Amino acid sequence: MLLPYMAAGQVSDNFENGLSDKWVQAIPARWSADSAGAISGRFSLHHSFDNTDAGTDRIGIPLINLHADEGITAWSFVSKAWI
Repeated sequence: MLLPYMAAGQVSDNFENGLSDKWVQAIPARWSADSAGAISGRFSLHHSFDNTDAGTDRIGIPLINLHADEGITAWSFVSKAWI
């Protein structure tokens, strides 16, 4: 018997347990999750390295089975600017 199926998943992190090992930083130790300026809850992710020169620092979670051509992919996040 063949039945059609649909699977859905999500990546969600509120950083309440700090920065987990699933996050990959392009340059290590440039991002942290702590209570400095938390958006909600006790912890938030923030850039914690003071670049003296212009540069690029990235952080992300590998999504091994993401197939954007198979349907809608939506991203949402909350950010806070420090001036």
